Amino acid sequence: MFEELRIGRLTPDEVDNKTTQDICDIWSGAKSLTDGKKTDPGLMRIIYGNNSPDNLRREACKRDSGIYAVKRLGSGLLAAARITIATSRMAPQYGDSQAGRPMYMEIFGASDDAEEAWPDYLQSMVDQARKDFGRSMGSRVTKLCAYASSDADERFAEAVRGINPRTYEKHGGEKGSFGDVGGVARFYFRHDVEFDVPQASRIREALGSAARPLLGTFRNPLGSPVPARTGSTEEVPVPA
Repeated sequence: MFEELRIGRLTPDEVDNKTTQDICDIWSGAKSLTDGKKTDPGLMRIIYGNNSPDNLRREACKRDSGIYAVKRLGSGLLAAARITIATSRMAPQYGDSQAGRPMYMEIFGASDDAEEAWPDYLQSMVDQARKDFGRSMGSRVTKLCAYASSDADERFAEAVRGINPRTYEKHGGEKGSFGDVGGVARFYFRHDVEFDVPQASRIREALGSAARPLLGTFRNPLGSPVPARTGSTEEVPVPA
């Protein structure tokens, strides 16, 4: 059995009241912030307060950040994440672990309808965001840094690790580091994975870096509004 899913970055026009409600509902039980065993009224107030339709539309217009979603065609959202290439000074920092060209997953959540498929949805959104930000930066995204609170669903870390187990690192010690990620202040761990880069691409990037001081660069500043991408539509197998 197959179901048709849209996986990609939300456009401003797609952020209506219904989509906003779906996102807030999903993020109130975010897998990266809670184990889902109990409701956190404080988290709910923050999520609903920070993510009005206007705020989400502004987010959808940014070049260096976006709301990625998995949607079953003709139905509601199955999963949503905020992914950015802009570092926040309020978020926990881990020095050399930020080397390269990282992108950051600030929050991830999935609806009850996602059931056991949400780790696959997370990885699909990461793949799409990596392509989008690679185009916007004019260079390859080399790693994912995903924030998770100390009481997050343990499967969230496993889903991130599954992207590339060989390069997985966890930062934050035993209890996490305090900081503000996407407007939610608490103790966080950060789960990092590097993306494998083909050798030919490494050579091209090295040659490009060597030539750049001679040729100069002409690039729009990150953060300027650009049309959001529509993402991809895939047929995904699901259990009968």
